[in-house]
Amino acid sequence: MTRSKLAIRQWFWIFASLGLYAIADLGGMPWLLVSLLFNGLIVAQLLHGGQRRKILIAVSVAMNVGWMLIPAFRGGGDFGGSLFSHLALSFLSLRQIWLLRDIYEKRVKSLSARSYLLFMLFFPHLLMGPLARLGDLQKQFDHEDFARPNLSLINPALILIACGLFKKLIIADSLAGPVIGAMIAVSDGNVLSFLEAWTVLLAFQLQLYFDFSAYSDIAIGLALMLGINLPLNFFSPYRAFDRLDVWRRWHLGFVAFLKYNLFLPLRRYFAVPVLVAIVGFASGMWHGVSLNFMLWSVAQAFLLLVSHERRRLLRRFNLPSEGKGFRRVMQSFWVISISSFVGVFFISTDISQTIAIMHSALWPDQLGIPAHWLSKLGFHDWASGTETVRSVMPAWLIIALPILFAWVLFLPNAAQLLRERVKFLTLERDTQLLLEQTTPSRWATKLPPAFWPVISAMVIVYSLWLSDSAARFIYMRF
Repeated sequence: MTRSKLAIRQWFWIFASLGLYAIADLGGMPWLLVSLLFNGLIVAQLLHGGQRRKILIAVSVAMNVGWMLIPAFRGGGDFGGSLFSHLALSFLSLRQIWLLRDIYEKRVKSLSARSYLLFMLFFPHLLMGPLARLGDLQKQFDHEDFARPNLSLINPALILIACGLFKKLIIADSLAGPVIGAMIAVSDGNVLSFLEAWTVLLAFQLQLYFDFSAYSDIAIGLALMLGINLPLNFFSPYRAFDRLDVWRRWHLGFVAFLKYNLFLPLRRYFAVPVLVAIVGFASGMWHGVSLNFMLWSVAQAFLLLVSHERRRLLRRFNLPSEGKGFRRVMQSFWVISISSFVGVFFISTDISQTIAIMHSALWPDQLGIPAHWLSKLGFHDWASGTETVRSVMPAWLIIALPILFAWVLFLPNAAQLLRERVKFLTLERDTQLLLEQTTPSRWATKLPPAFWPVISAMVIVYSLWLSDSAARFIYMRF
């Protein structure tokens, strides 16, 4: 009787997830169903065995990779402009590839249609992850308490959802306006000053981080309400000390996918430095097949290769990769600066915009402090003659950017905040070590339990009330 009730709940959430997807993107339903049918048949054949397993895995991986590339080619690199650019199909294809390889390598030996569909369609991770392996979630889906109310998890789930909504609706969407305005100004032929260019780059980097980490928090929070622990997807990436350290903190599910499905399988054929460059380039090309993304892929590969060689040299001289004191501060400064600078390839819609912004950011022939910034701050005598181009940057960014960077560098992240309440799932040992090495937030543990649901509800209402309309999450383009 218990198993039948569990099966009913599982089927309910399969169809509920399909319904929610149809509400979000009805036009994508046929493509979603075709992907499930095609890969479901391959899964059944691989589980059955036989001599055609190598052909089946090769065809299925090629089809799923092609499925991800179609939007990029058809849309000219802009995922928003293609007939095939429907929600979730890229992340769905990544999950399909990972599952097919696990079945091929016999890590998964049996799988029912119901378990396959629930793993693929479970709505909190359907659109943008976090990516996970079947083995990480199947036991949770098959647990008798799946989708049953659990009061011990409702509280941390609400905190995560509240954090995510605040990050997305109040911070990320607020930063989007100035960033878009600046890009329109550049498209119209205006030249950004040095200060304006770096303001745009830093604002976009923060927008990207708060936007994507917001989705991850909301997804993990929604899953917790149903008794499912999705893996952590972010762990304070701007606290990293080099590019490789950024990779063990940012988009962790995607990085784990690249490790197990690209890096490790190719390790017998290539040296590690070559593999690092290959993985860096592949991660960039996944975002889109356009000149901007190609250049970003090259930059990503180069930065990872430099970080790898730097660590190798430091090990030779018995020196630590991570500095302390002033050296550690400078490492974070360079990580943020370089991440923001290469972000120009994301922010620009064409190569001419990229060149224009890079020129303004690298050659400060005009400092260009906008006059209305100085006027609003009370420096009226300094305002005259300082605005060299039509400014699109609101004055509040002068204060907002350092405050937001202080937030991401020094305040506890969601995992640290809830470490004592939730046993977070991690895909990599490195992430688990990061979690274990950080101490829980003291003030968070001392606050009374009744405080959290009240403040979470207030933040959720406040975020929804202040937001006129929510923009689509940035990573839904990919």
